[in-house]
Amino acid sequence: MLAYGIGGLSPTVYHVFNVAYHSAASLFVYLTCVELMFPAAIAFGIAVLFAVHPVHTEAVAWIAGVPDVACGAFYFCSVWMFLRYVRTGRAIWLGSACATFLVALLAKEMAITLPFFLFFLLTLRERRTGSIRRLSRCSLRCLALSVSI
Repeated sequence: MLAYGIGGLSPTVYHVFNVAYHSAASLFVYLTCVELMFPAAIAFGIAVLFAVHPVHTEAVAWIAGVPDVACGAFYFCSVWMFLRYVRTGRAIWLGSACATFLVALLAKEMAITLPFFLFFLLTLRERRTGSIRRLSRCSLRCLALSVSI
């Protein structure tokens, strides 16, 4: 809707939006990897691989792919914000994660998988440290995120 409001039926505006969403998604992939304690060089390599991988060509190049790349950008943004919340414990990050999760859901219904993905991610992360007590707290956080929708 925003692309239509800016450029009408001009395909250039839609392509610019697709590239902007994909660039944002790549940035959030990098930030998520850094939040998961990957070294910066490896996180950068992962983000670059995500950005240039041929499987994204169709979604980024076609105008009909706007929901896909928008959902991806807000999905990864929500993952990053939720991981920031887990690390810092500040409620602003949880609220922001819920808001971006809602926007991702409005872009495409595939985003409904986010609470399950976060639970899986936190389970793997906490199992590595061996903290069952922290795992139960993280489970409650994921439940709170899924109930927020």
